[in-house]
Amino acid sequence: MISKTVVFQYASPKFKVLFKRKRYKLAFGGRGGAKSHSFARAILEIGARRKTRVVCGRETQSSIKESIKYLFDLIIAEYGLGAQYTSTNDYILNNITGTYITFIGLQDHNSQQVKGLESVDIFFGDEANQFSEKTLEFLIPTIRKPKSELWFSWNPEYPMDAIETLRELPENKAYKIDIGWEDNRFLSQEALDEKDWAEQKDYDKFLHVWGGHYRPDGDDKLISLKSVMTSQARIPEILNVPVFAGLDPARYGTDSAALVIRKGNQILHIEEWDKCSVPELAGAMGNFIIKYKIECMAVDIGNLSGVFDLLMDIKHPQTYINPELCRIIEFNAGGKSPDTHYKNKRAYVWDRMRKWIEESGVLPKNQRLLRELIQQEKFLNEQSQLQLLSKPMMKKKKIPSPNIADGASFTFDPAMEPPDKPEPQRAMGRSRVWAG
Repeated sequence: MISKTVVFQYASPKFKVLFKRKRYKLAFGGRGGAKSHSFARAILEIGARRKTRVVCGRETQSSIKESIKYLFDLIIAEYGLGAQYTSTNDYILNNITGTYITFIGLQDHNSQQVKGLESVDIFFGDEANQFSEKTLEFLIPTIRKPKSELWFSWNPEYPMDAIETLRELPENKAYKIDIGWEDNRFLSQEALDEKDWAEQKDYDKFLHVWGGHYRPDGDDKLISLKSVMTSQARIPEILNVPVFAGLDPARYGTDSAALVIRKGNQILHIEEWDKCSVPELAGAMGNFIIKYKIECMAVDIGNLSGVFDLLMDIKHPQTYINPELCRIIEFNAGGKSPDTHYKNKRAYVWDRMRKWIEESGVLPKNQRLLRELIQQEKFLNEQSQLQLLSKPMMKKKKIPSPNIADGASFTFDPAMEPPDKPEPQRAMGRSRVWAG
């Protein structure tokens, strides 16, 4: 047990609910609310009372240094509890109660990790605004031990983020802790000074970072949050127009390949592949072409031209696509733009997609696509050309690679349009359901 002389201190009485029983415990708000600190302290306190199996997870974690383990170690040291714990590179063990705390990245989860999560008493998801819809769909039903709990803390980013749907949980299932700097009785004077400076410098940014508001649109973003939300609310029209597809093969180790299929003003389907080989990816295209009657597919050749080659080579019947069934064209992101106002072809097709979103496009409720769209940064280069932040630069700034959004942008390549195309004809009636 914890020594009677040790009393854990919490930044706000709002965190008392962490010791009450409910399936979900959610803490959200701006900087300075001590969300992660309070969750870690509560986990250590609960784990000192009874044996508890805890897993702490982030969406991406390539090493233990990127986990929240340092915070647990810091609290243990702060309260002089080092003798009661064994802390290794992989886990923290309470030597008295047997409480066992591990740390994982969820994006690269495997079957062995899934099996291990079934015995968890508490799952703590830190920086949960980064969790994808796919991650939550896998995670929540996996934590199924009787009386198990799911704890999530995050600073709000965008209203379409997957974690935001948990705010809609009924009160009998979730404690919802809306917490901010003003609730933290231990906030240092240095932090208060930083808060005041941020408020004076950029009030909109201050409301996001410190106030817990959603991220505002910035001048450096190509596509605005407002236009994306407006696009989602539109009713798709049924048009007699060709079906186009864009395929973006995986580029980096954490990337996934993405196929986006578009018909007129709506996206019909999105497909992703994790760790898929070139032959497997090329071999999967035939079924999609037949199912959705795709007339033209643009394939990115900037990284894995092998996919394009297999689709075009008649000597490989398992992957070859007959041009009479579907035209396969190459897309070179760094290639020359047909309009000199753009640095390259990638900037050109992204801006065409932006106009489509603003004017008539209907975006599906795909959280990853929407986040990728509004995270794409732009700037004018020395030649006054529109240029986008490159994928290597995005990786350096820790912005996820926009694989789905890139695939969608390929469908706006003018090379996909058949020559002498007729004007689109509207079919009778309207469809109110997105076909995904």
